[in-house]
Amino acid sequence: MKALNKVINQTLDSSLQNKSTITFESLKNPSTNVIQKGVNALELIGNKLLDNETFIKGTAILMANYGTEYSKEKFKVTFDILKKDKWTEERFLRTLEYIIKNNPYPNWNIANWYQFDIRVFPALNCSAPDGADFYYIGDDFNEIIWNEKKIFGKGVLVWKEPDGNEIPFLKFKKINGKLVKVT
Repeated sequence: MKALNKVINQTLDSSLQNKSTITFESLKNPSTNVIQKGVNALELIGNKLLDNETFIKGTAILMANYGTEYSKEKFKVTFDILKKDKWTEERFLRTLEYIIKNNPYPNWNIANWYQFDIRVFPALNCSAPDGADFYYIGDDFNEIIWNEKKIFGKGVLVWKEPDGNEIPFLKFKKINGKLVKVT
């Protein structure tokens, strides 16, 4: 049984890596659609897939927050869809917080889980608005030369509107035309 669990977990980890890789590659070699609409940064964060334990804790938080019980079928369908879409624990918990803060009524549906996203855009193929936050996504950051629009390393530079939603990547601000690391 332990061997089966190990294979399942490796498959899930590989599956999560493939989804993140596809999203990352769409930023590195962006289509017109990605340049205009960006991608959801929530697909890039977190390294642990949503599991039963985290989901059950989330359902308890929802029921306590709204003071109501929901059918097991509603939770099962929601969980199955989020699992199929390879949601990570971090994405689930961030979205749960968003729903609690922004949905005043207890009658949520699965679509509510997909309304929250954090849009990031490739920084080298479009001009970012003043005040935008920049992030380097990758583990091998060396140096960014903004004026020449080059990045040294295997990562990608993205920008997003400063909306209070931080993402766990190396952060920069553009000051006097240069990118300065935010500490």
